[in-house]
Amino acid sequence: MTLISPTNMTFHLFHEYLCYSENEMIKVGIDFSQLPIPWVLGLCGDLGSGKTTFVKGLAQGLQCTDEVSSPTFGLIHLYSGPKPLIHCDWYRIETLNEIDRLGWYEILDNYDRIVVEWADKFIERLPTSTLFLYFTIEDQFHKIQVGKIE
Repeated sequence: MTLISPTNMTFHLFHEYLCYSENEMIKVGIDFSQLPIPWVLGLCGDLGSGKTTFVKGLAQGLQCTDEVSSPTFGLIHLYSGPKPLIHCDWYRIETLNEIDRLGWYEILDNYDRIVVEWADKFIERLPTSTLFLYFTIEDQFHKIQVGKIE
């Protein structure tokens, strides 16, 4: 597996979503749950910008049976179901070694559906195939910009 090199990175925008409600954000997550596997989604954006709400939609679309919550304190959640989802949160992680000690490479090797909140903190641990979603809050809506980093 090839990881992203943190030098000379360029974000290539593919699509933008405008979500005017929580239900619309969940619907976008449901849509992304249908991506062909394997996938890693890197979620970036400020606190409260909709990242965990989006993950609720992912889990719903994958028919996960566990309740989705922000994994900030647990760092990693596995949502069970016919199509399991790994949900990581790197907000409180401070070093690359912490990610490695969490078993990050084992997660990449053993799961087909992985979503990482605060992915931009340690971009060099993500595969080059990672699809990035940048969440922002605008006046009347939340915006999701989707793209790749090369």
